[in-house]
Amino acid sequence: MIKLLGVYSTPCRCAKAAPGRPAGARGSGSRRGLVPSEHFGGWVAPQHEHLSLKSVRPEVVMDIELTVSVEEGRAQGHSVSAGTRELPLIVLRQAGKLGVFLNSCPHAGVRLDWRGGSFFDYSGSYLQCSLHGALFETGSGRCVAGPCLGARLVPIAHRSTLDGGLVITAVERIPARAVPGSRR
Repeated sequence: MIKLLGVYSTPCRCAKAAPGRPAGARGSGSRRGLVPSEHFGGWVAPQHEHLSLKSVRPEVVMDIELTVSVEEGRAQGHSVSAGTRELPLIVLRQAGKLGVFLNSCPHAGVRLDWRGGSFFDYSGSYLQCSLHGALFETGSGRCVAGPCLGARLVPIAHRSTLDGGLVITAVERIPARAVPGSRR
């Protein structure tokens, strides 16, 4: 079960001001005077229609509840909707704790999982990229071997629920280019 609890927003950091308002002024929350935004799945002021996923780093405000059942030493792939994008996630359990990362190799931008949803190397100690075999630590997401040595998987802030579920609660800056399948 995926339950959407929050909202999504993408603030503009440009210097353009709304007519009759100073640059950087916050809106009233009303949609009056706004136009639909095909890029961000919401509404923007007309002076900001120039924005696209290529021109800003979207700020995704999420509060999404997932019901997960991940055994110790295992990982699962999940996908959540964030505005107009699907975010593929890796949810893993190590030493009794849940960890969540964006399911995207920092080197090639592809999903890590192999056919059948396998994420680990043969030893079961590291997450492994399905394309070039890069190895990532399960706790930090740091690449310890492969073409992206030293780079990290994008961590996703979260908290566990009493019933073993997971709530993604974050104000994360996830560049569109980090999401598999996004245009670069």
